[in-house]
Amino acid sequence: MRSAQAMVRCEVFMSLFAIQILNGLQLGLLMFMVAAGLTLVFGVMDFINLAHGVQYMIGAYLVAVMIALTGHYVTV
Repeated sequence: MRSAQAMVRCEVFMSLFAIQILNGLQLGLLMFMVAAGLTLVFGVMDFINLAHGVQYMIGAYLVAVMIALTGHYVTV
């Protein structure tokens, strides 16, 4: 039989594993929605609008600044 400590460790591992699976699924769906949206926009316009890239760059820059200021990627 397993010890109580080993069972708790297994439960914590399974909990964290399930959370990471859900995080990966959420990120994958978000990327799909962005890609599908851009495909629709570019398909309708028949022109690649580079302003979308600028918006992503600004968002990435703001995230980098927040990480530099707080030292952590989660801000409360």
